[in-house]
Amino acid sequence: MPDKDLGELLDLIAAFKSNLQRKQFNQAEKLVQKTAPILHKLGAFSLTTSIDDKLFCLAREALELSAITSLHLREDDPRNQALFTTSYKLLKPFYDREQALQMAKDPALERLNPSASQRNKITALYLVYLLSEGNITEFDTVLAGLRDVDEDSVKNDPMLKYPIDLAASMTDGRYNVAWEQLKQQARKKGNSEALSGQAKLPEEFEIFSPVLLSTIRMWMAASAEKAYESLSISSAKDVLKLDSEGDVVEFAESRDWILRDGRIYFPQSEAEQVQGSEKSASRASRSIIENGIGYAQQLGTIV
Repeated sequence: MPDKDLGELLDLIAAFKSNLQRKQFNQAEKLVQKTAPILHKLGAFSLTTSIDDKLFCLAREALELSAITSLHLREDDPRNQALFTTSYKLLKPFYDREQALQMAKDPALERLNPSASQRNKITALYLVYLLSEGNITEFDTVLAGLRDVDEDSVKNDPMLKYPIDLAASMTDGRYNVAWEQLKQQARKKGNSEALSGQAKLPEEFEIFSPVLLSTIRMWMAASAEKAYESLSISSAKDVLKLDSEGDVVEFAESRDWILRDGRIYFPQSEAEQVQGSEKSASRASRSIIENGIGYAQQLGTIV
């Protein structure tokens, strides 16, 4: 394909890079929305073996820059999150082709300049997005596809390892661990060196932290409902990682919990009420936590 036909695409890539470098996103949404039409016009989505390698690489770069830019737009306005998922889905066929060539050990892979690909970064960000949505099924599907190609790379890449470790903690009920992983990543933001010997991740990973923390708190709340008949408000503040007892009251009201005499009473199903007498001993044992014995350590075991 003649370079003159790529002029609009090259201009788009340059504009993306300028916006990201200067962190000026006031016109960025227009760039994201222009990406797919430009690539369609160039035939970049016809991912056959005959597609021009140069177009493949430029289209992949434009979509990657679009995905990263859309995350910064999402940070300013959560309603823009669809822009990121759209960019990822448009990138998926490009990454699938890379993976197919990699699995086949096809030398044609080198013509696609794999070292310039941000496949692991974008895929890791998509995995973090899925976690923030609580979409564990899709998370597992994407991860399985990666492991089919190169499990060692998945284990050793710090960007991919981050959502994998988070997911393991969350699905195992180790919510304290997942919470600390997120907080530690936040502490790394702006530091020139990583903490605790762990790699410092690109700034885009931090964008999902507030939503992830909220998701984990919801899982904590669901576990508390199953494990306890009631908790004191002060205990619930520690269990749910809230800043004040006022925040506890507000959170409790949002979940229709019963507030009475400084305590939170969790709603029970009819089945739970019938089994209440059988569980009384277990609940009495759990109430020890309210007396101050190891809240933080015990939370991770609530399932």
